[in-house]
Amino acid sequence: MENKITLSQLARTLAQKMGMPQKKAEAFLKEFFDSIAENVKTDKLVKVKGLGTFKLLWIEARKSVNVATKE
Repeated sequence: MENKITLSQLARTLAQKMGMPQKKAEAFLKEFFDSIAENVKTDKLVKVKGLGTFKLLWIEARKSVNVATKE
């Protein structure tokens, strides 16, 4: 998935569609994403209809080799 969008780009789109200043859209998005992150930490699962499901997953560390030292 190569298509990425920044918070500023997302805020610009929201601001244009809702007819609001970009700063207000950015503040809303920051608070929205912070709220999701905070609730994922406490509830372990957050579902936002139409957007997706957010949850914490434990991933084991990968073993890798330093190409310079072969360790």
